[in-house]
Amino acid sequence: MIEPSLATATPPPEEDITTALYRAAIGPVSTGYYLPLFTRFEVANHAGISWNTAAAFSTLNWLAFRQLWGAALAYAGALVALLLLVFGIGRLLFQWPEALVTALALGFGLAAFVLPGLFGNAIFHTDCRKRMSKALVAHSDVAESCAQLARQASTRKRAIFLAAANVVLVTAAIFAYLQLSTLSHLSVMPQGALEAGQIAVGPAVDARAVASAPGAMRASEPVSEPVPVSEPASVPVPVPVPVPVPGPLPAPAPAASAPEPAPSLSSASATVSSPIKTMVMVDTIRKDTAKPAPPTKRVTAAAKPYFINVGLFAVAQNAERANAKLLMAQLPAVTQEFKSTKGTQIRVRVGPYDTRKDAQDAVVKIKALQLDAIIVQP
Repeated sequence: MIEPSLATATPPPEEDITTALYRAAIGPVSTGYYLPLFTRFEVANHAGISWNTAAAFSTLNWLAFRQLWGAALAYAGALVALLLLVFGIGRLLFQWPEALVTALALGFGLAAFVLPGLFGNAIFHTDCRKRMSKALVAHSDVAESCAQLARQASTRKRAIFLAAANVVLVTAAIFAYLQLSTLSHLSVMPQGALEAGQIAVGPAVDARAVASAPGAMRASEPVSEPVPVSEPASVPVPVPVPVPVPGPLPAPAPAASAPEPAPSLSSASATVSSPIKTMVMVDTIRKDTAKPAPPTKRVTAAAKPYFINVGLFAVAQNAERANAKLLMAQLPAVTQEFKSTKGTQIRVRVGPYDTRKDAQDAVVKIKALQLDAIIVQP
């Protein structure tokens, strides 16, 4: 907070009463700047418009230093009201375009500097006149009135205290900003996590682990269940069965020429009593081992994960608040930003869940947080 002039004027030996009272009311800081200015105001019989750099660029500090508490409260209330009007009502309720919001913000910001600079001296002059009148009413002697005004005036010690308070406030604001930035970085997940193709589902990992084991049957190959011998029609491969003829039939092929059957079919081949059925089983095993079935991937509705849509937000702060609530409730929340006809929107989603029951349990928790919850299966 820099006053236009820090020179302290020494009262001349012969000085009129009004000038002496002004000197005492102004105080020891910047007396050489304000005293001639207030003298001109007295000659003109009104406070005119003049420029005050300290009031323009450090308005709240200057008002607090000069103990203009009413003006400081009115200035702070006007700033808050304008911010709510532009960024609250105008942007959220009326959906003003970005260009209009930016123009209004620049205009109000310029006025917040220009108006205090032009009318700061007049406000300070009016306050000095009020304090001078009270001092003259309280004391019959001019010297005592000047002494009271000097005790009430702002001093350099007050300026040092305000400068230290500003340093503390700026340091606290920077620290809070860094903490909030760290929290926001940790709470926002990558946008690609919402894509179903990038989510690793548990059964697929288990299938690869089983396929990599030595001697294990691949998950993509069809599994043949042991078929009872009494039901020859349930053989998976249609093989023409030769018509039995009288006389002895040729012996089955030697076991050495056929691959070793799988463990799951050994018990079934041991119980075959008919030579014809034995040939059918051996032929089936040969074809299965000679031509393995190509791996097939079938994605059913049950294999797709479940997600819960919490809502679409046009304001990033609202989406972050909803996402933070979900994360604090131990829910796997993610955000996704995309373009639409209404502008940029942010989707907040919870998931994935393998079963619908798990998704329903999460819906109960989300609704307890006063948020919407709709189960989807993309």
